[in-house]
Amino acid sequence: MADTVQRLKARTHRQSLSGETSASDDEILNVHSQTVSNITMDFFYKPKTISLLIFAVVIVVFMAFTRNPNLNREDNIASGLLCIIFLFLVVSLLSFPNGPYIRPHPAVWRLVFGGSLIYLLGLTFILFQTLNDVRAMLGWLYPELKDVKPENKSWATECAFSVYRLWECLDIYAFAHFVGWVGKAILLRHAGILWAISIMWEITELAFAHILPNFAECWWDIVILDVLLCNGLGICVGLFICHKLEMASYHWESVKDIHTTTGKIRRVIMQFGPESFQPVRWFEPTSTVVRVVYVWQLLFVWQISELNTFLLKQILMVPIHNMLNTYRLLLICAIVSPSIKQYYAYITDVRSKRLGTQCWVFITITLVEFFICVKFAPELFAKADLIKVALWVIFQAIYCLVVTYVFVVFAKIRGKKLGTRRRSAVQELNNPVNQMVKKSLRSRHDSDGDIDYVHVSPKHQRRFENGSHVLRSSTRRRRNDHVAN
Repeated sequence: MADTVQRLKARTHRQSLSGETSASDDEILNVHSQTVSNITMDFFYKPKTISLLIFAVVIVVFMAFTRNPNLNREDNIASGLLCIIFLFLVVSLLSFPNGPYIRPHPAVWRLVFGGSLIYLLGLTFILFQTLNDVRAMLGWLYPELKDVKPENKSWATECAFSVYRLWECLDIYAFAHFVGWVGKAILLRHAGILWAISIMWEITELAFAHILPNFAECWWDIVILDVLLCNGLGICVGLFICHKLEMASYHWESVKDIHTTTGKIRRVIMQFGPESFQPVRWFEPTSTVVRVVYVWQLLFVWQISELNTFLLKQILMVPIHNMLNTYRLLLICAIVSPSIKQYYAYITDVRSKRLGTQCWVFITITLVEFFICVKFAPELFAKADLIKVALWVIFQAIYCLVVTYVFVVFAKIRGKKLGTRRRSAVQELNNPVNQMVKKSLRSRHDSDGDIDYVHVSPKHQRRFENGSHVLRSSTRRRRNDHVAN
């Protein structure tokens, strides 16, 4: 009994500190391992452990015994590593949690979790190597990386603005930049947080431009191309998509119950969309300092994760067009989606006692990548202006705290306004004039009490106050009853 009381006190104390909202136990469990409650195609959701075992063994045996025995050592090592990754993903498919999503299939997110673990283990292995050995390994994977020199191209040349130069910059990378911000908006769904990240990243580029030449940009490239076009337009499009998905109603039926070919194709395509789309509230009117610190951690880790992309590319000498950058970005995008969902549940739900596993892995990946950059680039950081870096760290900390605190204040003001509107609506509902209107309309239409509020104009209010409308209604009702009889 004492333990139960202690847990209730701890839960109440945590809720009072962070202003968290509660949800059902099933929702909390689903954040860590979502289950499919409404199965429409049984074949795709039945366990296939024996079939998967036979398939995995056949693949491994086929690759081991049908290879050319005269291959060199590098090819043998590559084949062995591929089989290790393959078997690890098979085990991930069988035993790892689903995560918070079930579309298009829970197996997809189990494979994403397995891929994130492989990437984390690979980063841990790289952390204990030397820079030359790591570059040799990358050259073994991609021979074109053996003779690559670091990119020192600066974009801050000939900064005279013209529409033609702006049009020239709208290439595939600008489109990828725009699509990335659409994805960030769909994940975070908070305009204030998104704009804070956008502005902070531009400041990060300015702070590190002296050691990363690719960060040096013209003023119009920063303000117009990045902040307004790519970032701003991506945020607006992403939030518009979120609004449409939140307003939609979701009712799923089996493909077997759909009789038209067009309907079946549409149902299959919609399987790759969300099962439902709930609105998120990073800040509540009851949010306090704890919630501010949680969101500050999110913003800071986000900045470090994006900074790692450019530091790794510069330190390991991987050109921007190499597919290794593309594979890493796709993997990070797949990992971030369930991580944000789990982190949101952890900081907003009082019943969520632990951080989601996928989110934990993502934070660890971010930190290990940053440690690799620090270890392998002492000469790069030796050229850094310590004053600029220190000011950047201080600005990031203060800016994130101030911005999140402002969001909390706005949430409280908005909550007070909504509370005032609700109280005024209740008071007007209890107004004697509205009570008379409600009673009169019930009598006229045989209502069951569904009418809770009727707006009365000042012109008709005087008529209701002296009872003339009720009198005429009563007279008309008696006349109708007499005619009916």
